[in-house]
Amino acid sequence: MENSSAYVRLAMLAMADLLGTIVVPAILAGFVGKYLEPHIGSTYHPAALLLLVTFLLTIPVLVKKVRQYAKDYQTLIDTDVRNGSPRG
Repeated sequence: MENSSAYVRLAMLAMADLLGTIVVPAILAGFVGKYLEPHIGSTYHPAALLLLVTFLLTIPVLVKKVRQYAKDYQTLIDTDVRNGSPRG
């Protein structure tokens, strides 16, 4: 693992991307739900319903991104092994 900066860069990119994939839709759903609450009525709890729908719709996107980052990580490991760097 001579080029540990590549691993760190991939980890930071993955963390930021996955965090953004979770946080941005959740915040938007919360704001829209809070805006709709006085207009619809509190019996339906639109903020909670929108957050639930948002999380359910985000799960397949997260799975796809995690699989892609796993492939990128494996490619990075394979490149290091081909170059003669020890694993670990």
